[in-house]
Amino acid sequence: MRTCFLTRLLVMSTVLGVFAWPADGALITFDTRADFNAAAPGLLVETFDSRDAEGVLYCTGPLMRGQECPMTPGTVLPPPPFDGLLPGITYSSENNLFVLVGPNFRVDPNSDLTLGNTSNVLGTYNTLDTLDLTLESASAIGFDVYPGIAPGDIVISVFDSADVLMGTFTILASPGGTFFGVLSDSGPIGRINIDAPGAHAGGLIDDVAFRVPVAEPATLFLIGTGLAGLLARRDGTKRRRSH
Repeated sequence: MRTCFLTRLLVMSTVLGVFAWPADGALITFDTRADFNAAAPGLLVETFDSRDAEGVLYCTGPLMRGQECPMTPGTVLPPPPFDGLLPGITYSSENNLFVLVGPNFRVDPNSDLTLGNTSNVLGTYNTLDTLDLTLESASAIGFDVYPGIAPGDIVISVFDSADVLMGTFTILASPGGTFFGVLSDSGPIGRINIDAPGAHAGGLIDDVAFRVPVAEPATLFLIGTGLAGLLARRDGTKRRRSH
């Protein structure tokens, strides 16, 4: 019933050219990037690949555009910053110590165990720390999370722009990355907290896609069109299966 209601609401909104948030205030989650991209097209994507991690690069945070990886613990001079982080998002943790791990990093040089990452991934230096992604009022965010060399539970908490908890989700992440995406239909998302109590590497992330909302009908129209198309496709699939 809720899917049918949202489909009708979104179709009506796109016909009007303006997307209105439903009043009940739910979070819509996604476990595939394809569905997430269909619902929220045209997002910025942070890949963390603007600097060579050289195996593992240690950084102090918070990390943001213009202040990327400014210090390696135990060194006198900081390494050159990589200036490619996208604006609109800040990465922080309790101790504000991070690792940037390069592609196909071997956990043990004498073994073939890797994290399964084919590009740079970012995580906390202390695996007991939780990772915070603070956004400038994003309406949607999705990312791949890496638990380490074995599957592990990742707890993802979503907060609004006033730092009030909107919802908490537990996913089982697998080596090689597991996707999680969320879209708010009740207002902006202000912060994502990633806790990896059941993971081996503290919950590394990659390919962070996010949208900073613009109060223009054209932007809201895109979001409404994406969600309407996705829900209509799901309804059509259900109808075909029922015949």
